[in-house]
Amino acid sequence: MRSYLLSATLRESLAALGFPWKTGRSIPIDRYLASDLFTFVEIDRAVDHDSPFCATLLPHLGRIVSHRTPNLQAAEIHLGQEFLRAISAFMAHHRSGCGKVFCLAGLDIDMAVFQGHEGHYFVPWRAYLEWCSGNAGEEFALEQDELYMRLMQQDRQ
Repeated sequence: MRSYLLSATLRESLAALGFPWKTGRSIPIDRYLASDLFTFVEIDRAVDHDSPFCATLLPHLGRIVSHRTPNLQAAEIHLGQEFLRAISAFMAHHRSGCGKVFCLAGLDIDMAVFQGHEGHYFVPWRAYLEWCSGNAGEEFALEQDELYMRLMQQDRQ
């Protein structure tokens, strides 16, 4: 956990929203945060531009730091960008010979085994489906909620 001195502008914004100041205690401010409260300056010096996260996350920092779960928000943004990039690259190289394409993105979660449960899970996040027959084709994407519902309707086999 890190502590930062709040700027006068942020303190004023929180006060205007009725934030309950209590001295000597740590109080979460997440529900009072909005992306427009943040400005990132001189960030180029602190950034590793060779990082795969640089291009996908920097434009969204305000949204990430003001999210209730910033780590998950950053992962979702990065996964979304990489999913679109991977589909575009795949289709650019393989479109002519494909009859059906199904891409599924998600998170692999490895954890200590609990009694009665496996230690490895795959959580589906987004899917893309395209199929071609002759010159005509159809394509669509499924977001997490709809994807989950459709997967649960399938036979386990």
